[in-house]
Amino acid sequence: MSEDKIAKLVARIAEDNTIATRDNVRYERWSGAINYHGTNGTVKEATFALVNGNIEWEEGTWVSGIWNGGIWASGIWEDGTWNKGIWQYGIWKGGTWKKGTWEIGSWYDGTWENGIWKYGFWNDGKWLYGDWKSGAWNGGTWKGGIHRNGEWYGGRFDWDEDKAKQSVWEDGIWFDGIWTKGEWHNGQDENRRQHSDSPDKWGGDEK
Repeated sequence: MSEDKIAKLVARIAEDNTIATRDNVRYERWSGAINYHGTNGTVKEATFALVNGNIEWEEGTWVSGIWNGGIWASGIWEDGTWNKGIWQYGIWKGGTWKKGTWEIGSWYDGTWENGIWKYGFWNDGKWLYGDWKSGAWNGGTWKGGIHRNGEWYGGRFDWDEDKAKQSVWEDGIWFDGIWTKGEWHNGQDENRRQHSDSPDKWGGDEK
């Protein structure tokens, strides 16, 4: 084998050891990059599998990049853009959520553009988890959880009575959108709110 071919082989092996690209492979405690079916990102100590065009994420830290589909089971998201997929549990520290379904977790900051926020939820009378700390919500449907602070520009604020998932607005700025049901505790209303809920859910003075 020529020196040139050996060099290319060594380079390919080195790349394979730093970039996760292979289909139907499970990676454990992986630190490096992912480049797979439109998903490109940097991760730390991550355990996941690449299966049929989607990522099956188990745990670890997503440092930055673009997520383009799959299921996120748990872990820490530091920054990046989420295009689609299902978020089951974890901590979101910053970035942009384009579309997808958020099931449970803690959102610290970032921009939500569209999608469905399902809950923090009640289970046998106990509040488990589901907490929005801060950020900008631009569209989509909120099904349950605690909105602690941030800016709401559009979308629907609701809760699912059949599953006893409460939606509580603790503070923040409401610019526009549709309020269907929830508990308003405090915040700034820019007088463009449409809501069909009973006034006593709002707290304070009726508007």
